[in-house]
Amino acid sequence: MPNCQFTAFYPSRPFWGVNKIDFSDAKALENFSALMGEEVYGESNGVFSLKICRDGMIMLRIEALEHDDVTRGAQVGAESTVERWGEYLDYLNSFYLLLDSSTIKLMNLAYFSLHEITIRDVFRVGYENGKVGGYNIANESLTSVFQMDRFKDTYGLPAPNDPKIVMRRVISREAIADAVEQFAFVVNTEVLPILRTENRSS
Repeated sequence: MPNCQFTAFYPSRPFWGVNKIDFSDAKALENFSALMGEEVYGESNGVFSLKICRDGMIMLRIEALEHDDVTRGAQVGAESTVERWGEYLDYLNSFYLLLDSSTIKLMNLAYFSLHEITIRDVFRVGYENGKVGGYNIANESLTSVFQMDRFKDTYGLPAPNDPKIVMRRVISREAIADAVEQFAFVVNTEVLPILRTENRSS
């Protein structure tokens, strides 16, 4: 993937995407950060790209929203930036709801403490030459804790024994794929634009 930007968030409860780190592997701690940040699920088409990392970071790119910035160039102002953030939050909240629903449906697991994702919870992720080039820390949100949990030195106990690792549940590939399938349907309908119009008029 060429250089580009994603908008990302962490759910309110940390999870393992697809599979957890195998701490029986002697090199697991040595490669802890890389394993936490490994992309374990991806979907990309002409409308959106979505990636999920093992540590639960969910990254989304809506091509139309990113294309708008390119075509407007330097004319992008505060109003249009706020509007784009609002649209991204609509999409991210929709995917979060669908992931929660798919997890309940396919895993019989009500794991996520569903809450609204706000501007404080999201951050931009830059991709360079197909790899994460960097991202800002969401200091005003619990998200910042999840971001720092990628680094084993931030744990009070050895990472495999720390409650923040022990309590994580695996969310299966099947549940994630089901949520993405439903999300693709939502993105390709007029549901979100209609909801945005209703919210602005109320």
